[in-house]
Amino acid sequence: MNLLLFFVLCALSITLASADVKHETTSKHPFYMLSLGDSWASGAEVTERHWYEDDGTCGRGNRSWEYLLAQDRDWTESEMNFTFMACSGAHLSAATHPDNDEAEAQIEPVKTLGGPVLLTMQLGATDCNFSNVARACIFMGGSNGKKYPDPDSACAQAISEADRYINGDTGLLADHQKTLASITNWEPLNGTDNWNLYVVGYAEFFNAKTTYCNDMAFDKDKQAKLTTELRTKINLLVQDANNAIARSVERTTNTTDASIRFFNPSSLFESHRFCEKGRDLNGQYFSDDVWFWNLSPPEIDLSNGNKTQIQEMWLNNQTLPNGNQVTDLDLDDMIAEDRGRTLRPKYDAHKAIKEAMVKQLRADKVPGVKSDPVTTAAATTTTRSSTTTSSAIAAPSPTGKQPYASGQVRIHVQEWWGCPSYDDENNLSIAADIWDNDVNIGSVKHTSAGATAPLSLASKFEQFMVITPEWADGGYVQFALGSLSFNTLNNTNQDDDVHCKVGGWDPRQGPTCDENYDEGATMRQMDCWFPAPEWRGGPPSDGSKL
Repeated sequence: MNLLLFFVLCALSITLASADVKHETTSKHPFYMLSLGDSWASGAEVTERHWYEDDGTCGRGNRSWEYLLAQDRDWTESEMNFTFMACSGAHLSAATHPDNDEAEAQIEPVKTLGGPVLLTMQLGATDCNFSNVARACIFMGGSNGKKYPDPDSACAQAISEADRYINGDTGLLADHQKTLASITNWEPLNGTDNWNLYVVGYAEFFNAKTTYCNDMAFDKDKQAKLTTELRTKINLLVQDANNAIARSVERTTNTTDASIRFFNPSSLFESHRFCEKGRDLNGQYFSDDVWFWNLSPPEIDLSNGNKTQIQEMWLNNQTLPNGNQVTDLDLDDMIAEDRGRTLRPKYDAHKAIKEAMVKQLRADKVPGVKSDPVTTAAATTTTRSSTTTSSAIAAPSPTGKQPYASGQVRIHVQEWWGCPSYDDENNLSIAADIWDNDVNIGSVKHTSAGATAPLSLASKFEQFMVITPEWADGGYVQFALGSLSFNTLNNTNQDDDVHCKVGGWDPRQGPTCDENYDEGATMRQMDCWFPAPEWRGGPPSDGSKL
């Protein structure tokens, strides 16, 4: 062989070998993803054909949004390494402590993972006891012989119990913040910056604006009517829970360097809740366009018989395809946090959450996530109690002119405490006006309202403002507008974007109950200021045209 040719071939072989070695040493680490959560995160799968690699004890399903996220290979720069720890019935404490008969804390596998790590966490619904509200108010209502809004009814008591936990000083906010603190201090996360945590909220179950559902019921005896009042109150519990979770994230990120974001999926469910327009009772149970499971057993899904006949058997008297009628114990299992799927998202909802999460991860430029190949609008941000959160979908391009001015908005409220004074929770009434600069954009005349009967105020805003007078803690008024929630008790700092100023009762001694209502009532006034919501192009809630 020619000596020169020999040296050239040797050099070439060394060059090629060096290239191979360099490729091996620079290969990317897997993208590690760990799922923490309850039945909303696990998928609440109760049929074996959709279980995720276990015996179904945790309800983990291969149609949950985290599993779908992990199976999509197009959004990560490297191979996915997914650990599925979410478990139906899990409490907040399950994130860092064994719970629900599990052998280890849900976050435990992070000790063996490399980086970067994406953590997702959807926890809190079990602690809020939403299943008890569902049981008492929707599916087994009137079990103690009294119906909502009777304050002695099982439904009203379940709502009050959930409300106390969700909005109490030692309730959801405190527990959620404690959980986040435990996560940030968990080894090997503590002191490192190679992980991101997305805390995911929940979605309201009902369209509370329709009226046809007032005469509809989902319980066996058709006694628990889904009134506008009840639907609004249950939705408000979910909104308040999201608000508490968002504040927990805000407080944690304000005191640590941790990369934690709140993701609110609620807007994804628009037009896919119970009681949407034009939907009959069968549709409330079996339509794919409803994204929540109703109280229907999996036997109906799996049956090969006449679907229409089988569905009607269930709707008429809750009879299974085999001819057996379910017992109250069976129904309770179908609602239970750790065993049932009722009021949990269906497959289409999980797909929507998965797609929205991919968009959000790309928009946030999370390490290890590919940039979006197609230019898309940045995810919207919503201000709620001064908390910046990730909305589930980008805002549509508005057409027409925004029906209200941007900037600060004021609501003026008159509140009356009437007679008889022995029933303070239900003898309140209010009148309210919303002002955009010097223009009135919404008002409601003197109307009864109370802790069990919130008022929905229509205005130029796209969403109704829900106003709830309360007698707890000396009396205060709660306000909710979309993702924004505040009240006259806690939002009093005049330097904040959201704040309230409340006057005293007149006359101060209370109502004179031997006179007629208007003269005998005690009245006070208040004003609250808050930022105008971002307009998404929809029509005003008062029905006026753009």
